[in-house]
Amino acid sequence: MNSEKAMHGSISTLSSNGQTTIPLEIRKLLGLEPSQKILYRVENGKVVMEAAGAPTEALYGSLSSTAKMEGDEEVARANYAKEKYGVKSDA
Repeated sequence: MNSEKAMHGSISTLSSNGQTTIPLEIRKLLGLEPSQKILYRVENGKVVMEAAGAPTEALYGSLSSTAKMEGDEEVARANYAKEKYGVKSDA
């Protein structure tokens, strides 16, 4: 399905529990993945839905540590201070 068809509308049913299935073409268009949070807001009397951030799996490996963890927190802090500020430590 292309974005033109999605813009013309897709229909889903609201369950008695207030749940609905987001049609596949909409999920693809928004890049939604299972377990991903969705943000809903009302603008000019219409509901706008968008992805509320990347799923956890997509974040794996995106953060790096400037301190080399060597099994000892004191050593890691000393290495960090040395790298960042050129500070020598007794650790």
